[in-house]
Amino acid sequence: MTHVWSDEEAKSFKLLLRKISENLQYEEDFKEARVVAKLLTEIGPNDAEAWYFLGCLNGVLGEFDEAKNNLFRSLELGGDKFVNYTQLLNVCMKRGDFKESTQWGYRALECNPENVSIYHKLADLHVLEGNTMKAVKLLESFLEEKSISIENRYATLVRLGHLCMLTQRMKKALDH
Repeated sequence: MTHVWSDEEAKSFKLLLRKISENLQYEEDFKEARVVAKLLTEIGPNDAEAWYFLGCLNGVLGEFDEAKNNLFRSLELGGDKFVNYTQLLNVCMKRGDFKESTQWGYRALECNPENVSIYHKLADLHVLEGNTMKAVKLLESFLEEKSISIENRYATLVRLGHLCMLTQRMKKALDH
């Protein structure tokens, strides 16, 4: 005979599983955390956050196709677009698909246009694609924003400086 969970029992059990999984992640036992995350999606198949969580863990463990499927499921269920797009950017980047990663990065920027880490990742992706000037222009456009913090402005200026040095080195190498 199968136990039928009341809403309160299911909610309590899901909370317990989330805590167990968070502790396993903290201990960097990602495989066990993924087992718990899978249980969360089985108990709550319409839980966008559980699918996101499973997608993140699959990404960490190198299961990139599975991670993408989990993140798409989270989006279908109304999951937070910014965090899902950001994770899709990371998954595609780890897999080496810089073009698709760039597309997810720009979608993340649409959700959060002042997020400095997305600008920096996109600049890195443009460099990896061989388009350093596009990276420079992207960072320059971010610096034009009036509402960015001093810390983010400084970090972006440092990154922009590194890109300019890289561009000069590449020009010197090509001249020889």
